[in-house]
Amino acid sequence: MAACWSPLVVVAVSLLALGAQAASVTKTKCPVVPGKSPFDVNKFRGDWLLVAGSPDSLAARGKCGKYSASAGPGADVLSLRFAAQGAGTGKAAGPLAVDVISQAVAGDKVALTHAVYRKQGDSDYEGVFKQSIVATDYDNYAVVVSCRQVYVASTKSFGRNLFAEIWARNKVTLSADTLGVLKNVLSSYDLDASEIKNVDRAKC
Repeated sequence: MAACWSPLVVVAVSLLALGAQAASVTKTKCPVVPGKSPFDVNKFRGDWLLVAGSPDSLAARGKCGKYSASAGPGADVLSLRFAAQGAGTGKAAGPLAVDVISQAVAGDKVALTHAVYRKQGDSDYEGVFKQSIVATDYDNYAVVVSCRQVYVASTKSFGRNLFAEIWARNKVTLSADTLGVLKNVLSSYDLDASEIKNVDRAKC
């Protein structure tokens, strides 16, 4: 089902993109990214298809990626399970699953959380990310940014590991115009919009 939005909805998302322009461009520091407020975790729960992402995001790790979002345990926790077909060859082409556990930075506002990622089968979690659900209408799209600071010993410099993704509900097809607007939202947070690549879901 194609997502048919009213002009008012498109304008509202466009204004969100303009409002984020204050974020500084450094390419080495994590941008300041607000979480959606107010945010209804019960409306957000369920399955989301990964339809576009930055080079370092989970979009590059697997084909036909899908997130399943659930609340809890606890009012300040949002749990995600990412499932996809591996993008590599041999064993790397097998099923891929990543668990994401996130806890609200403040109170029970789970649109802005600290999050950890763990590939199924691994014992260790990747370092703590700050994760923001920047925008969502719950029925069609979601815009998500996760970032953590890293230290690169070989260059003795600090950098970042940033995931930026666009999600869509199952059976929802976001139009090219809508994806363009949402990519502009992401580009407002220290990213080049051209780096946000659409996921080919034709064979999913």
